Amino acid sequence: MEDQSQLFRVPKRSTDIVSRVIADQLVFIPLGHTPKEVSSLFAINEVGTRIWDLFDGKRSLNDVIQCLLNEYEVTREEAEKALIRFVEELEQIGAVEQGS
Repeated sequence: MEDQSQLFRVPKRSTDIVSRVIADQLVFIPLGHTPKEVSSLFAINEVGTRIWDLFDGKRSLNDVIQCLLNEYEVTREEAEKALIRFVEELEQIGAVEQGS
């Protein structure tokens, strides 16, 4: 089981990232960069897109996990582990920050 204190974090979408759906995938585009400075675009699958929609700066990771458990066939342990890993990846590229 993941560190329970992490589950109280409240992520929100960064204003430095624009997201668009392209060919059924959510794509992140960093703002304020010239094309030469953008080394990567990031495509997110359907579950990642749903999680992204839930990152409103009001829901905790616990709340997001509960939504995932209600909507997908996944165990709580699998959801916690995958969600925390996903948030860490999003933080590394500057796509999420802490909400209030």
